[in-house]
Amino acid sequence: MKVLQVLPNLSAGGAEGFVTNLGVGMAGLGDEVKFFLLAGIRGERGRVLFSRLRAAGIEVIGAEGLNVRSPMNLVRLAGLIRRWRPDIVQANLYSAEVLAAAARVLARGSGARYLRRLTISDIRGYRHAGAVRLLDRFFHRTIACSPVVAEAYEDFMGAGRRSEIVTIPNGGLLKQSVTTEKEKERARKSLDLPGEAFVVAHIGRMYRGAGGPGLEAMQKAQDVLIKAFGEAFGDASGCWLVLVGDGPLRGELESLARRLGVDCRTLFLGQQPEPWPALKAADVFCFPSRYEGLPNVLPEAASCGLPVIASDIPEISDLSPGEAWILTPVDDVGDLAGALLRVRDDQDQFHRKAREAARELRKVFSMDACARKYRAAYESVLSPARRKKG
Repeated sequence: MKVLQVLPNLSAGGAEGFVTNLGVGMAGLGDEVKFFLLAGIRGERGRVLFSRLRAAGIEVIGAEGLNVRSPMNLVRLAGLIRRWRPDIVQANLYSAEVLAAAARVLARGSGARYLRRLTISDIRGYRHAGAVRLLDRFFHRTIACSPVVAEAYEDFMGAGRRSEIVTIPNGGLLKQSVTTEKEKERARKSLDLPGEAFVVAHIGRMYRGAGGPGLEAMQKAQDVLIKAFGEAFGDASGCWLVLVGDGPLRGELESLARRLGVDCRTLFLGQQPEPWPALKAADVFCFPSRYEGLPNVLPEAASCGLPVIASDIPEISDLSPGEAWILTPVDDVGDLAGALLRVRDDQDQFHRKAREAARELRKVFSMDACARKYRAAYESVLSPARRKKG
């Protein structure tokens, strides 16, 4: 099978990392995979993903980078589809959906089947509702990363939906064993963290959400985490907060940490090429998002044997393995602070439960299982002639 993945760029986003791992997984199953980028490679994380694709023998078109809105992207993508004649064209993220829809018109007759992947339950986001509804007409199938996202899309589209929607949970490159004490010690030294500290980790972009410009509208809710950390550990010199990620609101988050007096024990690491150093250094992973799709980082953190504190929203509660995770109401600083204290005060019990949960999560969220589910979804949407050829 010939599969073309269309992405805005390779960068630190969760969607970019997932699609990269999916491409590598499908190449491992014997499929021929190419990537088309609208705006090239961004940052060290993007270069890591690019190296991962190249090592798997996957050609990346557009690695040199153009502007997302460059009209040459359409010309190049339509030309590639006509020449290479992929079986599947999958669009990932909104700008890639727009480009793939236009390319389908220009490359009419190629025989390709067009799919797109939805990653978040806030279907409209910043987009015009009419544009979202119009795009649906250009895709044969929509893949949702969770039942909550699928339900949100069905509700949004109503009777006007044309593309079939299926749910395939994300997979990830999960750690096959929990973090050892020596690994934790090395990770803390690399981050200049005290060896005996209680370390809270978070990974997520620092962007505004669809609800407004301020911290209170951030999807990942790092503002809530910083406030809860300050409430729980404001005077506790042995407790540290590690934040991985970057974005326009980082400066405001740093100011918030200063106002609360916890800036001296809060590390803003920015974008990182891999999540593992921060996760290995941590005692608990905290993820108080206001809304989600199916966040890759939760199974990744859990695979290290970390207990998890996260928002009690359907997108996350569906993942929870039980007592190893504590779910708290969205925006509830007090409840989140209490959960942090519970884990700090009973670490042995929470880490034992987290190690047990890690084994089950690895089975459910392995990248190999995910790639096979995507391959089955691709095969089912092909025309009989294409299926026979494959």
